[in-house]
Amino acid sequence: MRAFAGRPARRHPRSRRDYSQRAGPRHSGGPAVDPERAGHVTTDAYDRRRRLGPDDDGLVAAARGGDRAALDALLRAYLPLVYNVAARSLDRADAEDVAQETMLRAVAGLDRLRDPGRFRSWLVAIALRETRRFGGRRGADQRWRADEGPEDLPTGRPGPDDDAVRRVEMARQRRHLAAGARWLDADDRELLHLWWLTEADALDRAELPAALGISPAHTRVRLQRLRERLRTARLIAEAIDAVRSPDGCDVLRALLRGWDGRPAPVWRKRIARHLDGCAACGGADLLPPERLLAAVPLLVPPVDLAGAVVERLAGAVAASGPSGGAAAGGGSGPAGPAVAKAGAAVLAVVAVVLAVGMILVDPPGRPERAIATAPTRPGSVPAATSAAPVRPTPSPAAPAGPVAGAGTGGPTWSAGQLAPRDGGRYLYVSGRGDDGNDGRSRAEPLRTLRRAAQLTEPGDTVLVDDGEYVAPGRPDVLPIERSGTADRWITWAALPGARPVVRTTSWNGIRIRASYVTVAGFTVTGLRDELSAAQREAARRGDTSDPAISGNCLSVAELRNADPPRRPHHVVVWGNTVTDCPLNGISAQFADHVTIAHNVAARNAWWSPLGGSGISVKNTWNSDNSTGVKMVVRGNVTYDNQNLVPSVGTGKITDGNGIIVESTDNTDFRGAPLFQTPYAGRTLVENNVSYRNGGRGINVFRTAHVDVVNNTLYRNAAHPDIDIDLAVTDSRDVQVVNNVVVPGPASPAAAVSRSTRVRFDHNLLVGRTLGVADAARLGGDPRFVDPAAGDFRLRPGSPAVDSGAEGPATDVRRVARTGRVDRGAFESG
Repeated sequence: MRAFAGRPARRHPRSRRDYSQRAGPRHSGGPAVDPERAGHVTTDAYDRRRRLGPDDDGLVAAARGGDRAALDALLRAYLPLVYNVAARSLDRADAEDVAQETMLRAVAGLDRLRDPGRFRSWLVAIALRETRRFGGRRGADQRWRADEGPEDLPTGRPGPDDDAVRRVEMARQRRHLAAGARWLDADDRELLHLWWLTEADALDRAELPAALGISPAHTRVRLQRLRERLRTARLIAEAIDAVRSPDGCDVLRALLRGWDGRPAPVWRKRIARHLDGCAACGGADLLPPERLLAAVPLLVPPVDLAGAVVERLAGAVAASGPSGGAAAGGGSGPAGPAVAKAGAAVLAVVAVVLAVGMILVDPPGRPERAIATAPTRPGSVPAATSAAPVRPTPSPAAPAGPVAGAGTGGPTWSAGQLAPRDGGRYLYVSGRGDDGNDGRSRAEPLRTLRRAAQLTEPGDTVLVDDGEYVAPGRPDVLPIERSGTADRWITWAALPGARPVVRTTSWNGIRIRASYVTVAGFTVTGLRDELSAAQREAARRGDTSDPAISGNCLSVAELRNADPPRRPHHVVVWGNTVTDCPLNGISAQFADHVTIAHNVAARNAWWSPLGGSGISVKNTWNSDNSTGVKMVVRGNVTYDNQNLVPSVGTGKITDGNGIIVESTDNTDFRGAPLFQTPYAGRTLVENNVSYRNGGRGINVFRTAHVDVVNNTLYRNAAHPDIDIDLAVTDSRDVQVVNNVVVPGPASPAAAVSRSTRVRFDHNLLVGRTLGVADAARLGGDPRFVDPAAGDFRLRPGSPAVDSGAEGPATDVRRVARTGRVDRGAFESG
C-alpha cells in the first residue's frame, strides 16, 4: 500500500474478534449493523487484500493486453476500494450497482488510460461519477455513514483510547460526525468520503486531485474549507442532540420549533448563527476529525458482488463481438480491446475466484430481453393481445439485488439493439449540450429535452446523456407530443451507461401525449422534500392550484388542446425510476395499449389533495376493438408511496397505493371528448412488488377485465385510515392468481366488495380476508429472504415455492420460471 506523502502507512491493531475474513450477508447501508453479519473489515485486512500480485502498472499493462490473470488480479485488488467509495454514501443496492458500473467502465476504458500509474485515481474518479449519478437518480439526500458498527469496534489506535469511557466517547462523536455530515453540501460530503479513504489508507492524499479532477492547490483549499464546515456541522449535530435533554438550551429549543427535522442550508445558517453567540451550545469539545475518520472501518463487498461484476463483463464481451455496438455500461462507444480479450478469457474458465474469496460457478442465467408483454405459460392467465406490436427492446442490466433490473437507472442496450432507430435518426441531448446544435452527434448534442421533442420524427431515437434536466416556468420538462407510427416508433432513452435526471417543478416531469413512443431509463424526481410549510398547509386545505403539489413524475395522457383531442396509444414506459412527486409516480389516463414495466416508483403522492399513487391506470379508452390484454403493469417495484392530505373528492385519505387500476368504465367522464363505451380490453398486473405503501398494495376499483397475477405485497395500507392490502371493489371480471400477500398488523390481506365474477386462485394470503373464496389458498409465513430490507425472494421451505397455478413465463427479474410456478413475484432456484 502506498503511504501518504510525508508519513508512513499506518497499521491498525485487530479487535478482540477478527471480522476481516468474514464475508457475511450483504452490508445493508443502515446503522448499528453487527460486524459478524455485515462483514466489517479492518484497514490491516483491507491492505492485505489490496496488495495482491505484481505492481499496479504492470497489472494494468498486462490486462490491457488481454492477460486473464492480470485482469483477475485487478478485479481482486480494486473491487473493495470501489465498493467503499460508494458504500458510505449510498444504500447497499446502489453501492453494488456503482461497483459493477465502475469496474465495467474501467475494463472497457483501460486502453484509453495513458498513464498506468494513475490507474487508482482514475478508477476512483469513475466511482465518484457513478456515485453521483446513483445518488441523483434516487432523488435522495446522500448521507455519509460513520455509524456502521457497535461501540466496541476498534478505534484504530492503541493506548488510552482502549479504556471503556473513551471508546464510548469516540463512538458518540463518530455518530455526531455522521449526523453532521448530513448538514454538508453534496460536494463537501463527497470530499469527506475521500478524506476518510485517505485516513483509512485506502487512498493516497496525493491521489485526491486526480480523483476530484482539480489541481493540488485547489484540493488543499477545499480540504481546509471542509474542515471548517465539518466543525460547524458537528457542533450543530451536538447541539441538536443536547437540546433533546431537559438541560438543553431553551433558546435553541424555541428556534427549532419550526424545523421539520431535515437538514437544509437555511436551517444550517440559523443554527450556526445561534451557536456563534451561545456559550452553552457552541462550546462542545470535539475530537480531531482525523481521529474519528481513522476509526471508521472499511467494508468488505457483499459475497455475490464479484459474480455480478463477472456477469456484467459477460454482457460487455457479447457487446464487443463481431456485431459491434456499445458495451453495457461503456457509455461512449464500443468496448475496448481489454473487454474483448481479457473478458473472454475470464469467462472461459469454469470458476472465477475474486475479491472476497468467493468461487462463482455457473453464474445465474441472463434475464430475458423482451419488454413487450411476455408470453404466458399454458393456463388460465391470458396473454397480451397481438394488437400491440412487439417492439425492439433494451436488454436489462444484470440482476444486482432483490428487485434487480427494476428501474435501476435504465437499460443497457445489447449490440444488436443499441438504440433502435426504426429507420430514423439519432438525436443526442446532454447536460453539456447547446440547443444551437443540430443534436445529430454526441459531440454536438442538444441541451434541453424540449428542443429535442420539437425535432423528432417517426423512427427517431433520442439518446439522453448525463445531466439534470429542468424547465422552470414550464408545465412539463419533457412534453412528448410527436407520434411515431406502427412500424416507426419514436424512442426516448438514456444513453447507454448514462443516468439522466429529470427534475420536475410543475405539473409533470415527462408527459407523453403521443402514440408509438418508448421512454426508457430516466430518473424523474419531484419536490416532495422541498415543499414549504405553507404549501403543505394549502394542500391540507384542498388547494389544488399549485402545480408543485399536484404534479406527476411521468404521465401518459390525452392532448386535450388538439383538435380533436388526441389520446395516446401504444406507449412503453420501461426501466425508469420515479420518486418524490406530489401526485403520481407514473400515471396512464385516457390511454390505450400502454406497457408500464420494470420501473421503480417510490415516495410519491404525499402532498396532493388529488389523491395519487405510485402507479395509476385510470379511464382507459378503446383505440381499437380488441378485448385481449392491452394495458400491462409488469415487474415494477413500488414502495413508500402514501397520501398525507385528504382527497378533495371525499375529505378522507383514500389513495397512496402502490398500484391502482380504476374507473375503466369511464362513468365519471361520460362527457369527456372522444368518450367511447367502457373499456373492453384487459389490464394485466403481473410480477410486481409493492410494499410499505400508505394505501393498498394493489387496488382494483370501479373497473373491469383485470388480471392480478404473481405479485408480492408486503405490509401496505400503512396509513391508519386505510386497510386491506389487495382490494377489489365495485368491479367485475377480475382474476387474482398466484399472489403472495402479507398485510400489516390487523389489516386484512385481501377483500372483495360489491363486485361480480371475481376469481381468487392459488394465492398465499396471510391472516384474514373479507369476501374472498380461494379453494387453493395457502397461509403462513412465505419465508422471504429479508423483507425489512426489501428482499422478497423466497427461502427454501417457503410454502409459495412450486405451489402456484400456471402463470407467466418469467418473474420480476425476467428470470425464466421453470417447472411448477412459485407464488409471488420471485421464482426460487
